[in-house]
Amino acid sequence: MKIGHVAALISSFLLFTGLAVAAPDPLGQDAQITATNTTTSPDSGVYVYNVREQGGHNGQLTIGEKEVTFAANHEKHSMSWNYNVLKKMKVDSNRNEITLVFHGGESIRFKVTGGQQPSDVLTHVVAARIVKAPRYNSSI
Repeated sequence: MKIGHVAALISSFLLFTGLAVAAPDPLGQDAQITATNTTTSPDSGVYVYNVREQGGHNGQLTIGEKEVTFAANHEKHSMSWNYNVLKKMKVDSNRNEITLVFHGGESIRFKVTGGQQPSDVLTHVVAARIVKAPRYNSSI
């Protein structure tokens, strides 16, 4: 069996079991994110925020239909999470920080930069996506 096939099988297994996987850039390039004030439409179902991750890495946090993605300025710090690994998302009272809380109790904070302010609507949208996310029985 070729290495590519083994990698594909492992990736399929991880996705089937519902484990979160940080997905690297498919082209293997170290992408640079330019800081722009991205506007998002609630009608699109996708919300994009310029952020600084708690580890100090700048990038964009995209809250999409199927997953939440942090695209860091340096690809090795980028991460993606399926909604089934999230317990909830919180927005602080000053509307300048988004926190992702995972089922195991871990969390990761993102300070919103660039003037955007996430609303309560966003937390409700994410809560609904978490509820609808498929759950997999990993006791195979």
